[in-house]
Amino acid sequence: MILRKKTIVKLSVIALVFLFLTLFNSNHIKAETPSPVQNSMNKSVKLLSSYIPILIDSNDDFVTYGFNGSGTAIDPYRIEYLNITASEYYAIEIRDVSKYFRIQHCYLDAENTGIYLNNNSFGMGVIYNNTCCNNDEQGIEVRESDGYLLNRNKCYNNSKNGILIDDSDYTQVSNNRCYNNTWDGIFFSWFLEYDSFHGIVDSNICYDNKLGIEIGGVNITVTNNTCYNNQIGMSLRTKSSLVNNNILSNNEEGAKFRCEALVIHNNTFSSNDNYGAYGYSKYSIFVYNTISENLNYGLHFDGWSRKNILYHNNFINNNLGGDSQAFDNGTRNKWFSKELKEGNFWNDSPTTDEYSISGDSKLMDKYPLNSLVDSLGDIPSIPKVPNFIGIFLGIFIPVGIIYTMLQLFLIVFIIRRIKRKKERKP
Repeated sequence: MILRKKTIVKLSVIALVFLFLTLFNSNHIKAETPSPVQNSMNKSVKLLSSYIPILIDSNDDFVTYGFNGSGTAIDPYRIEYLNITASEYYAIEIRDVSKYFRIQHCYLDAENTGIYLNNNSFGMGVIYNNTCCNNDEQGIEVRESDGYLLNRNKCYNNSKNGILIDDSDYTQVSNNRCYNNTWDGIFFSWFLEYDSFHGIVDSNICYDNKLGIEIGGVNITVTNNTCYNNQIGMSLRTKSSLVNNNILSNNEEGAKFRCEALVIHNNTFSSNDNYGAYGYSKYSIFVYNTISENLNYGLHFDGWSRKNILYHNNFINNNLGGDSQAFDNGTRNKWFSKELKEGNFWNDSPTTDEYSISGDSKLMDKYPLNSLVDSLGDIPSIPKVPNFIGIFLGIFIPVGIIYTMLQLFLIVFIIRRIKRKKERKP
């Protein structure tokens, strides 16, 4: 009887140990399984498949690889749900194609760049919901490929930029999260300041980079982005562009600009360790911005700045202990609207008397506001840049025509005089 009880106890212990090992192995296997990726369009969940690096340099290669789709706008080739972790230069490289394609729901970690696009036809590609990390250069790089959409990607721990766009017009970079990259979270344009046109940079979040978002180009719309914990939140090397509703806070510098003919509207430059925004700007409008709690000047114009207009902005607690919240070494900037006879709100100004702006220009806000600007007006039109060549030609051509006509008239007059003298001789 006692023996039987001992046997039952031993069997029970063995059963418990077996059950424990089974559960342990089950959990261990799950931990080693690649993380699922959720497709936000149909809410299905799929596991990533390990795959070799992809090189596509002709339309036929999509078929050779066996990707789903037919290459049309409604049925693009789909490179999706892949885990490419490799020592090759690119995880996915696509160049010289004219078929529609989508790269989506992939994890990409390569020696150089996760996704590389170059010299593809207009509007062929969408890069959606990928993770591009730990690459030695860029997470995603797009060159000479116009009309592409980069949406909801996550790019981090790359040794250069999270996303790089170069010489690619009508490109849209939206809803991406770029962080902990050695250089820029998003770099939009390359060495030439104006080599990208009509782009959109919208609703991205960039933090813990050297520079959050760096933008060069013409007719670029920069809206709804958030940049924090970067050395510089945003750098603007743009012309004839809109910068609207961005939050640039808790960086070393909020924004650096070298721009011309911008509308800078309803942005927040706050709690930065040095300037809220600094650099030079020409022919731009600053309106309905909140510039607050920056350790140095809220806004700093250097000597190259000229003919900017600033009004209906809130300046709050910048450069505490200093003589002014703003600095201006530029030429012919106006810190008020001449038409409205309204300037900016300065929380350190006890009255609505003129507010002094620091700097060699010795400018004043002639019409400071006595209360915060708490409602937004319409976004102004993009200012027109003076066309000095056109002005020169407009003056030179008429003067040249008049001068030429006078010369012809003089020549005709001289010829007639000579003929008359010959006729008078016997």
